[in-house]
Amino acid sequence: VPGDFDGDRVVDTTDIDLLTAALRAGSSNPMFDLDGDGDVDSDDLAIHIHDLVHTDQSYLDEISGTWMMTGTEFGDFNLDGAVSLLDLGILGDNYDMLGGWASGDANGDAAATLLDLGVLGDSYGFDRVASQIPEPATMSLFAIGGVAILRRKK
Repeated sequence: VPGDFDGDRVVDTTDIDLLTAALRAGSSNPMFDLDGDGDVDSDDLAIHIHDLVHTDQSYLDEISGTWMMTGTEFGDFNLDGAVSLLDLGILGDNYDMLGGWASGDANGDAAATLLDLGVLGDSYGFDRVASQIPEPATMSLFAIGGVAILRRKK
């Protein structure tokens, strides 16, 4: 499973913490080079968070063997697919303490600080499921198109 650095077949907070530790250490381990550009940097972390992390809405497609609806946004500390008050609570509970992603460390410096609050603020309101639901204007266009198709059939 891409991004699964601990080998448990799930890309979760442990894997995020392993990647951020590699970033802090200046690692050049190709296992962490997710974009294939020959280095381990913030671009690899962005790919990990946005495209590979499994959220509460993710599921394993048994036919294809691939994970569906993976990825989230920086600040989604509980990996529920949304950056919300729950994540702010996690950051607040662990503020000014050492810890990893699940403890409110959004920027990978191994501590929940004001910098992480800024990251959470930038992503606040993100919702993985809601972002995949068409907006009302799009739904209206679908409805109009559907009516036109029905009339054409008659």
